[in-house]
Formats: sequence, C-alpha cells, structure tokens
Amino acid sequence: MCLTIPHKIIRLNDQVAIVKTAKQGEKQVSVAALSDLKIGDWVLVNANIAVQKIDAAEAKEINKMLI
Repeated sequence: MCLTIPHKIIRLNDQVAIVKTAKQGEKQVSVAALSDLKIGDWVLVNANIAVQKIDAAEAKEINKMLI
C-alpha cells in the first residue's frame, strides 16, 4: 500500500508543477498523468508523481489525519 500526501500547486509548467505541503515545503512533481490542473489545485502525490486531483476540503481532512 502506498501513502499519498496532499500537495497544493503553487507553480505549473506543462507536465511539471511546484507544490507545497504543510510540513515539507516546496518540491517539484510530475503532473503528466493529470489534466485540467491550475495553480491552487490540490493533488495527491506519491514518489514525486501527482496521481489524483482532490478538493480543498478533502486535502484538509487528510492533513488532519497525518499531521
């Protein structure tokens, strides 16, 4: 089983995004597997790959469990 962590997109460039979490700071991830993303969107990330887009409420709920 893999753990995915919510990240907020703060910069977006084609298939790569700079994302931020509550604790880890900024990092670069691949968003090649997802479409229709924009700055401010939340994505679940595993191994530096965004695997699913989620809404802010879901990100908040997951973060409550993890932090």
